[in-house]
Amino acid sequence: RAAGAAAALAAAEPGRIPELAPALANMSLAAFGQALRDLPPDNRRTMLCAVYRILAAALPGATQAAARAIAKAGMAPKAPAGCPGR
Repeated sequence: RAAGAAAALAAAEPGRIPELAPALANMSLAAFGQALRDLPPDNRRTMLCAVYRILAAALPGATQAAARAIAKAGMAPKAPAGCPGR
């Protein structure tokens, strides 16, 4: 339920994504995935970027390794403006 509520709020008020990102970063992978699926594509990219910033600050080594693996596999989406690495 929390994932759906966060997604609905982010979709209705995209300016609140930075304050909602910490909640999504702490959800289970299943709940996080559900929240992302519930978001429109533009908001999804913005939310992913916001969550990535949180994880990168908390776990820089692990996050960098994951980002390299995703890029190497050719699965990395284009980063939105303001996202790290852009």
